[in-house]
Amino acid sequence: MIEYQIKGLVLDKTVVNEVDYSYVILTAEFGKVKAKAGSAGKITSKLAGHLEPGSFSSLRLVRKTHDSNLRLAEALLVDKVSGPEYMRTLDLINSIIPFEFPDEIFFDGVVNNLLSGRNDSNLILSLAGYDPKYAKCGICGSEKIVYFSKSNIIFLCQSCLSRSLRSVREKRSGESF
Repeated sequence: MIEYQIKGLVLDKTVVNEVDYSYVILTAEFGKVKAKAGSAGKITSKLAGHLEPGSFSSLRLVRKTHDSNLRLAEALLVDKVSGPEYMRTLDLINSIIPFEFPDEIFFDGVVNNLLSGRNDSNLILSLAGYDPKYAKCGICGSEKIVYFSKSNIIFLCQSCLSRSLRSVREKRSGESF
């Protein structure tokens, strides 16, 4: 059995079954990882309150071998961010960062940014290598960007954003159910 004692920021929580949850956690040592917590959904669980999205917690992760899945053995809440604006930022981080790509500078920057109350998504994009200061529209090349598409990982100017939204609306109105 291999154990790791680390700190992590919980980005997302998924219900696996009635009582088991799967968590996406950002760590300095492993990058973004997925870890399962058995019985975290039980009302008597000692883990649940320490692992909500936005929780910055001290964690004990275990795995049987180097290739096996991570499991959460213990968690202790250190600090927490909450609110819809923070949930959007956590979703952005989860969308643009690949699994198991450790980056201590990114981790420290994200944690300091969120826990200080700044919640600066431009800083997070910059730390991830998508600096808005040097960005151009991914469609027309304009330097007047107004939007970052996390699904396509591109910046868009107002004109291209409007066209994209119009195109999506037209496709949806043409669909029949």
